[in-house]
Amino acid sequence: MSMNTTIIGALTSTALPVQADAYEGTATTYITFGYYTRPTAFYDDAPEHEIVSADIHLFAPLGTDTLTLRGQIKAGLFAAGFTWPEETNASDSVSQHIVFEADYLYETGV
Repeated sequence: MSMNTTIIGALTSTALPVQADAYEGTATTYITFGYYTRPTAFYDDAPEHEIVSADIHLFAPLGTDTLTLRGQIKAGLFAAGFTWPEETNASDSVSQHIVFEADYLYETGV
């Protein structure tokens, strides 16, 4: 299973559009995500695991109550094997923008 599939599956309970990198649809409330990886647990000069650090971005119009959505995002990621997400409010005068950061550990198979 790809990391994109894992993240999208973790967020299905929100019933929102979820898109890697950028959303180009028409919904006013949606989720985007990106991630990077770093090797860990080296054995014989090769990593046995990688840590995926994911950034999940919730966008919504100003004034929208996103408390339930934020809880669903955190719970969904945690249930999918991520660490409990950190949450940062990056909103501005145009829209709400909530950023979640969480890590996921997987075996490289090397």
